[in-house]
Amino acid sequence: MCAVIGYTGEYNQALIGRLLDNSKIRGIHSFGYSFYCDGTVVTKKFLDFEEFQESIESDKPRKFIAHFRYSTSGDFKDQENNQPLQAGNVALAFNGVISQKSKVEIELEYDTELLGDNDGYLLLEKYTDQTFIRKPAITFAAVGLKDNKVFALRNSKRPLWYAETSSAKIYASTRDILNRSGIQDCYKIESIKIHEQ
Repeated sequence: MCAVIGYTGEYNQALIGRLLDNSKIRGIHSFGYSFYCDGTVVTKKFLDFEEFQESIESDKPRKFIAHFRYSTSGDFKDQENNQPLQAGNVALAFNGVISQKSKVEIELEYDTELLGDNDGYLLLEKYTDQTFIRKPAITFAAVGLKDNKVFALRNSKRPLWYAETSSAKIYASTRDILNRSGIQDCYKIESIKIHEQ
């Protein structure tokens, strides 16, 4: 199930607090966010929602992605398996299923070495590969950080919504998350196309 958020704009604690509260119903096992600090992507992960919330309120990031995990692959008690996932200066948070195979099986099939047991590491490696992301068995909606931008990408099997306020641009897993957070004007992200802020 999981939930993802992408955010660009002035840090609005009340709005972000509502977005976090309204997203946590979709992910109960772990929480994390990635943000830019002096041009470098920093990722923080938590097993406790209150610690996650306190940390993001302390950092006050103007560009970030967040993930609320409902565990489907990889032990969520191992933070390497939790999201956002990061490789170098790129971070990704997604909702979906990339592969139900084990880490070893995925590595053999794609001739790669994953950073953890989460199947999302494969998506992190291949999210720009149109042949890969169009595979019928893959289902995902993702937000990410790259080149000092927040981006969003999805296929037709998972929803992802976008909205703008007077001071922020926001992505969320469901329209309901945005509506319950007080944002009414939102639209569904087109399938496959990368949407950047």
